[in-house]
Amino acid sequence: MTQELKACPFCGNKMFLIAPEQQGEPWFLTCPNYEKCPSPNAMFDSREEATKGCNTRPREDALAAENERLRKALEPFANLGVGSGPDDEPCSIPYRITRGFIRNARRALGETQ
Repeated sequence: MTQELKACPFCGNKMFLIAPEQQGEPWFLTCPNYEKCPSPNAMFDSREEATKGCNTRPREDALAAENERLRKALEPFANLGVGSGPDDEPCSIPYRITRGFIRNARRALGETQ
């Protein structure tokens, strides 16, 4: 099964993989928007290497991991002050956390309220 190529990291267009005409020639990875896009054409020895080269995005992967880490760190704060005690009464907080901080935590987690 062939893995789908990610979009061009510069312009968002679908990347194309061009198979070699003869054995031993390189595979070409290119962006169809080559006239305006700064994405360079790249050559690889195999389809697998080309797919890996296209889909490896260390910065994106690092940012996604950091985003997930921050979301997990904010989760405990998102529900502070919301009815979590008996009879849905607000919980008591042993230290001061402002309403704005709670709103910001909820916003960061993608909640609107």
